[in-house]
Amino acid sequence: MAARSYPSLGATGGVHNQDDAIKLLLAGADVVHLCSLLLEQGPQAIAPIIAGIEAWMEEKGFETVEAFRGRVSQISVTDPTEFERVNYVNILDSFSISPGVRG
Repeated sequence: MAARSYPSLGATGGVHNQDDAIKLLLAGADVVHLCSLLLEQGPQAIAPIIAGIEAWMEEKGFETVEAFRGRVSQISVTDPTEFERVNYVNILDSFSISPGVRG
């Protein structure tokens, strides 16, 4: 059976540090856009992000970005319904009613 091909995914918005970039790569992004960060801080903001990603990869034992890209995406699990259920439960667990709001 031939490997399934997926379109490229470019992640934009909210990327301000290596943790943001790593999360998007783990979710399956092929590229992470840093436009806002670069406009705010200039090109010197790139080196710390790359260094942070490389340090994280070394700590986790990944030699390439391809080795971890998409690791937490729905595509990478054997039972997608299980993935959906876990995310649903996580969303419910994270919900809280603001003080003073009555249901």
